[in-house]
Amino acid sequence: MRVPRHRDRESATFSMTPMIDVVFLLIIFYLATYQVKKNDRPPDIELPRSTQGLLAAGVLDTPRLEINVSADGTLRAGTHPLPLDEVPDLFAAAVARHGTQLDVVILADRRTPYRYVQPVMLACSRQGQRDVKLAVIAPSGEDP
Repeated sequence: MRVPRHRDRESATFSMTPMIDVVFLLIIFYLATYQVKKNDRPPDIELPRSTQGLLAAGVLDTPRLEINVSADGTLRAGTHPLPLDEVPDLFAAAVARHGTQLDVVILADRRTPYRYVQPVMLACSRQGQRDVKLAVIAPSGEDP
């Protein structure tokens, strides 16, 4: 049996067109399914300014529950109205979804009397949440 010495040395080629098509389809898929987190703070809430606030380490890494308190005492979870008696249920649902590593952030308008913020803090305390944060913003051009 004779072994051939020369193999046909055709170059191995492949078409890039299908690969480019797949890449474009993946890009379109990711763009179509990407959800941008909107700012859930209603426009009527003006946060208080503070030079003493601290940016908590890992604040963006941990799940959080944001409760908005407007100047007239209206409570909202995001943009949805929230009666005070539903705060414990909201907190329990958030803990069930995210576990006990949950940050509670109260976004209260700077004109909100404390009598509207205190019941929210007490409701969180009754649910076992001892670390409740109050959102503030830094004065223009400064870091909190």
